[in-house]
Order: sequence, then C-alpha cells, then structure tokens
Amino acid sequence: MFSIFSRYKQLPTGIMFLHIFGKFLAGLGLGILLVIYVNDVDWMTWGWVAIVASIIVQLPALFKIVSIKAAEKAREEMTNNISN
Repeated sequence: MFSIFSRYKQLPTGIMFLHIFGKFLAGLGLGILLVIYVNDVDWMTWGWVAIVASIIVQLPALFKIVSIKAAEKAREEMTNNISN
C-alpha cells in the first residue's frame, strides 16, 4: 500500500501536474453537474465532458503508478513484511 505513495514521489513533474489537473477537472465536472438547474446552458453535457476529460488526462499517471512492475514490487514488499 505504501509503495503506491512512494511511486507518486518518483513521478516526473509533468506527469504529476497532469494527474493533479485531471483531479481538478473531475471536481469541476462534478461542480458543473451540481448546477444543472441553470436552464440556459446544457450543463449536464459539459459536466460529463469535464469528467471524461479528467479521466483521459489522468491515464498516463495512472499507468505509471499502477503498472505491472509496481504491483509486483508491492506484492514483494507485502511478503517481506509478513515474513519479518
């Protein structure tokens, strides 16, 4: 579990900014969905567009964090901690 947090520290700055920006877009999309009551603009469509865009922006960081090697490393750390 804690190896995932150490993976965040090892990410390049650009990937980290993309990841944070993706989280921001997800929050923005949820906020837009909450203001659906404004009838002049189709806010629901723009909210979903922001949420989907946030997922797409976060994909490079998620692939680096949750890669096969990261999963193997976490599994090794868990078995080492259990055996100690």
